[in-house]
Amino acid sequence: MKKRSFLLLVFLLSTSISLDCALKPNRGKYLFILLQDAQQGTWHHAIGGIGTRVVPMTPGRQEVLRVWDFYSPKYDLIFATVIPVSDGSKVTFTRYVMKNDYIPREETAELFFPYKEQAHYSFFDIGTITGFYRESATDLDQPPSRH
Repeated sequence: MKKRSFLLLVFLLSTSISLDCALKPNRGKYLFILLQDAQQGTWHHAIGGIGTRVVPMTPGRQEVLRVWDFYSPKYDLIFATVIPVSDGSKVTFTRYVMKNDYIPREETAELFFPYKEQAHYSFFDIGTITGFYRESATDLDQPPSRH
């Protein structure tokens, strides 16, 4: 009985913590992406991993992620091309990666991030990506403005 109570308490606490960490609703037209690493124990973590990071996205091409191993030829480079559209942003991600098998690869993903919701996708084999909109970079953790 005590074990069940403990497990229930752990479940309730983890649920409330994850809800507290949830992003506030979209506001504004500036796209940000939240990358979350789900690959515990992979070479990403051995060389620093990506952990959790927020990347501001601007129209055009930009670097999103750069991870490499100083002592071997393993790397993971991700670039994005952002195209604003009337109801959000279309983003094409291009990944250049060489992992433990030492075979270089190029991978692409085309994702849509609408203004009306926070789209959440699997992101290559790295983890997840969530797109959200804010008024500016200083608006990331501020309550929405009242108009």
